[in-house]
Amino acid sequence: MGANYYGMYQQLDDYVRRYERRRNERRRQSMEDPYVAMLDMLQAPYNALRNYDEFLRGLKELLSPEEAEVWRAYPDYTLNAVYRTPEEACKDVRPELQAWLTALTRSLADKGFLLEDAAPAGGRGYVRNYLFGLAVPYISQPDGTVLSGACFHWWTDIVDNGDSAKLREPYPEYRVMPHEGTITGDARHGRIPMDLQIPDVREVIPDIDRMEEILNKCYRFAVVDCLCRRAKDNAHSRECDFPVEGVCLEFDAAAESELAGGAAREITKQEALDIIRRCWDLGMVQIISNAEHPLCVCNCCKCCCACLRSMERFEDTFGEVSRYVADAAAREKCVGCGACGKVCPMDAVAVVNGKVQVASQKCIGCGLCVSRCPKAVLKMAKRPGAIDRIAQMELQRVYL
Repeated sequence: MGANYYGMYQQLDDYVRRYERRRNERRRQSMEDPYVAMLDMLQAPYNALRNYDEFLRGLKELLSPEEAEVWRAYPDYTLNAVYRTPEEACKDVRPELQAWLTALTRSLADKGFLLEDAAPAGGRGYVRNYLFGLAVPYISQPDGTVLSGACFHWWTDIVDNGDSAKLREPYPEYRVMPHEGTITGDARHGRIPMDLQIPDVREVIPDIDRMEEILNKCYRFAVVDCLCRRAKDNAHSRECDFPVEGVCLEFDAAAESELAGGAAREITKQEALDIIRRCWDLGMVQIISNAEHPLCVCNCCKCCCACLRSMERFEDTFGEVSRYVADAAAREKCVGCGACGKVCPMDAVAVVNGKVQVASQKCIGCGLCVSRCPKAVLKMAKRPGAIDRIAQMELQRVYL
């Protein structure tokens, strides 16, 4: 037994040493190679990129070493980032590059690697674009470059395989929003059965579960196309017929950023609510930023959506379930039509021996099955252990 333990210890010790050697080699390369330093900063919030070398080739194809070096002189993009002018960035680049800094900065902005806005000091300021922000246009509109392919392969890996979807963050980035009509009985928020049983009226439904209340706290609204379905279309692998254009919403600072870059269309709060209702009625799931002040709402489907695919694999790093779960409260009334199972994105609801059954461990609490049941067999019930608050006040950016 002692020899076995000693052998296990030796294996672990060898692994640690190999890891330290790789880490030290990467640090040495980062000091010598501006592309390596740049890519390591881009991937920092995520799991290590499986196609790291492909990304590295893509950066080398599009950028000069001087551009890769200058990129690092600017602040990282967050919603509260302070934009920096080339004059302010001058002190953080080699003297040999200072005379060319403005031209190199302009080139990086034109290529999408820097984001531009007003600087506190006056004039135009810049911040570094981050991996997802850089990747979105390449994912939705591939241009044949190596970097375009790298971004597309990274995204499809996240959707189809999952591990690289893990963010180095303490909380999942998204959560499922329940169909508001199924927890309030208010048909203004989407189709519901006429005699629907709603959760106990003695329990106050918190604002975090009510889409309308969340939108009431927002001041600016924008709509963008669905990246997930667009990517599947480009790969000719989409299975659903849900809409792509004008279905995903962004709010406040995130909306302002997208509108400034020309990637979104501004809408009113009522238009946002209309889009949400239309998508609920089509059978789509709302996934919202997992924060008190959300950045976005995606209208998702089970064949394309990165978050739903992640939850289907029971990963706990991307999205979390709603505070509700479907309950076959009036199972004796079930007529076995199967409408509930057809719309469930998690295959958590099915008709067995003529009656509906709910696999609560698979249910994400979206409420779609409840909205489809013609006999009001199903209702939404509070999930055991659900809490009435969200851990994060706000996210700093849309990471995925």
